[in-house]
Amino acid sequence: MEKIYSTLLTMPSNYVAMDENTMEYVEGGKGINLANSVSYLSRSACLTKAKSLKAQGYCINMSQTDVAKEIHAHAVILYLGVPAALAAVVAGAGAAAKGILDIANHGADGIDLDDNLDSGRVEAYNIVWYLGVA
Repeated sequence: MEKIYSTLLTMPSNYVAMDENTMEYVEGGKGINLANSVSYLSRSACLTKAKSLKAQGYCINMSQTDVAKEIHAHAVILYLGVPAALAAVVAGAGAAAKGILDIANHGADGIDLDDNLDSGRVEAYNIVWYLGVA
């Protein structure tokens, strides 16, 4: 009986050992906390930053545009203020207001980008995308 168990626990001859960084890549991208910047009021700057982050293995489960929208929304709310963002909600859809207020409460702490869409805030990101500059 011992021989059966030891045979079951033997690694196959063609296995590959992975370190933690490789496992992150296989399982999904890694998250990052970005310092907020006035430059992120520009949608094009956000798209460029998102492209760079994705090339480095961050946020691989999100599209480049989704990453850019999240970065941009944090900058708009921090630098242009909640009233400007809420005005966009009134013009668009009211459900994004909670997301905007949540972003405002944490905006100065930096931009926490995980590897998945922040479903509670996506509507806010989409509406705020049209504030700031191209």
